Amino acid sequence: MALVGTYTIYNTVDTGETVTETKTYPADLQVTHPDYEKRGTSEDITSPVISYTSESIANTYLMVTGATLEKWGKDYKLAYVYRLYPNTDTENIEVSPGVDGFDSGSDSFTHKFTNSISWDESLPTNLIEAAYENLKTMNECSGMSDA
Repeated sequence: MALVGTYTIYNTVDTGETVTETKTYPADLQVTHPDYEKRGTSEDITSPVISYTSESIANTYLMVTGATLEKWGKDYKLAYVYRLYPNTDTENIEVSPGVDGFDSGSDSFTHKFTNSISWDESLPTNLIEAAYENLKTMNECSGMSDA
């Protein structure tokens, strides 16, 4: 199992600039509202200006290298690790008892990512397959297909 094609990395960059906006709170806020103490007032809120960039990596090979199902309170989370490779030659990848089951010292990956999602009963029961199904829904993998 793998995906092949163009992977897109999305980044946010703080431009160092700020923008100030005035927020006015209605006088008739409910007593349970978190801003109740600010009712009938205005305040200036300064926020950083964020720039969004993307980088496309064409002709890449994506492999899920590990997945686990973890219990968080009453919910379950599917956590997984995946790597991008410059080609489909994965014969030199050495499996070892590393963090995600692969020896990163001898592995030729170009990027490594982790992801965690809420477990959904519609996902396949095989965790690796479930990770691939989730990846196929992500914008980062919209230019990829099954290998």
